[in-house]
This record gives sequence, C-alpha cells and structure tokens, in this order.
Amino acid sequence: MELILQNDTGSINMSGSAGCDIRITSITGLGALSYERRLLTSYDFDGAIESGRRMPVRSISISGDLTGGVSRAAQLSRFCSEPFKLIIITTRFQREINVNSCEIVFSDKNRAFIKFAMSLSCDDPYFYDANETKVGLYYIEKLISDKTVLPAVFSERVNQNTITVSGDRSIEPIITILGGIRNSGQSGEIVIENLSTDKTFTLAYTPQQDELITIDVSKRTITSSINGNIIEKITDDSFLSDLELPVGDTLLKTMNYGSAGEIGAYIIYKNKYIEALV
Repeated sequence: MELILQNDTGSINMSGSAGCDIRITSITGLGALSYERRLLTSYDFDGAIESGRRMPVRSISISGDLTGGVSRAAQLSRFCSEPFKLIIITTRFQREINVNSCEIVFSDKNRAFIKFAMSLSCDDPYFYDANETKVGLYYIEKLISDKTVLPAVFSERVNQNTITVSGDRSIEPIITILGGIRNSGQSGEIVIENLSTDKTFTLAYTPQQDELITIDVSKRTITSSINGNIIEKITDDSFLSDLELPVGDTLLKTMNYGSAGEIGAYIIYKNKYIEALV
C-alpha cells in the first residue's frame, strides 16, 4: 500500500514498505461508516421512528515513523497545516479523499526514526476514483484501419452510449460540449435523453465553433468559455438533477437540432465509494 498526500504546494509519499523514508505502521478509518440517525420517540408507541439520517464526518488515523530528522518532521507538519488530498494506492484500486484538517504529533525526536501519529478529518466522508472516467456521448468514430478494403465507410457518428457507475453511490457528473461547424438557422438546441429513465435534458443554445460548454451537475452550473453563465438556457422542463447517474448502467442519447451543427460531447465522472479498505 502507498499513500500520497497532495495539494497545491506539492506531494508527500508514504508507504508500508521498509524502504520508504516515511513508513506507515497502522492506518484506521477506511471502512464503511455507520449512519447518524435522528429518531422520534413517544409514549404513544413502542420503539422509535427514524426521521432522518446522514453520513458523519470521516476520521482517519495514520501512525508510522520517518527518517530525515527534525527537518523532515517539520516539512510534514507544515504540509499538513493546509487541506490536502489523500490518495490510496493498492493492487486492487486507486482512491482518493479530501482532507480538510489534520493534527499531527511526533515523539522520539532524538532517535534515527521519529514516530508520528496523524488524525485526519474529512468533511466529505466518501472516497472517489483517483482517476476520472471519460465516456463519449456525441463524437465521430474513425473506422479506417490497416485491414480496411475500399470502398468502405471511413467514420460514423456515435450519439448513444452506456455509462457504467461501479461505485457504491450515485454520482453527479460533468458534461462537456465542444461546438463545431454550425448549421444554417437562428436557433438550435442540444438534447440529452436518458433512455433508462425516459427523462430529457434540453439546452436551448447553439455553441460557436470551438466554444466549450461545461455542465457541472454537482455545482448546479452551466458555463460557456465565451459567454460565461448560461444556465438560463435550459428549458423549463429540464433539471440538472435529471443528469445524476445511479449505480449500474445508464443509456444516454445525445442529439443536436437546428443550428447546433456538429458537436463533441463527453461525460466525466469519478465513482463514489463508502470504503477504501486495504
């Protein structure tokens, strides 16, 4: 197992192997958390009624030792004074979690190996894939290869794809749309249809060539690289929440109408997990 602590100032590596200058001896807090529940009780009925539940803040504890003396310990302490991303790398997965605060304590500072104990607090208790998944929603696929025999079709338009969410929770993706050559006409629209739920999201907007539109479902924003905020361009019967993807397979179809012309559309997401057990 390897841990990478990463933020804007740089990164620090930790490992369970003896050859690493910061060696991990124990780590806890990577398992599935129990929900915190709000219960209603009354003398009018037995037991209790649950009125709400939530996942609590995650606490992770890391113990180990390091070489390099007090200067190396000070470097680690300074790094942990700011929020950072904790990346967990194993033979089974690579997952990450955002650490909002960290308390670190050192002991045996006069020895060759300085012992340390870290207490990490994560406001968002979920783990995510360390690497993004990017799937095409609307693009041109080249069909030509070394085995192509003329006459043949060199390419085809793909506007339908299955998105697979393999984590433990539904995810709120980012969708990017790059404008291409526009068709004639004054108006156009881009439609994303969820064939698994029969819900439709319509953006009544015609992108210019090379204009990048970013639909960020989690932040509830739609921005253009040219015109800034364009969230008002969604139709009255469209909701960003309809673009949320549940665990499993979802079939999406993307269409462009009117002057929208050729576009390139992709969906980007990270799977969401309740644990990162090693």
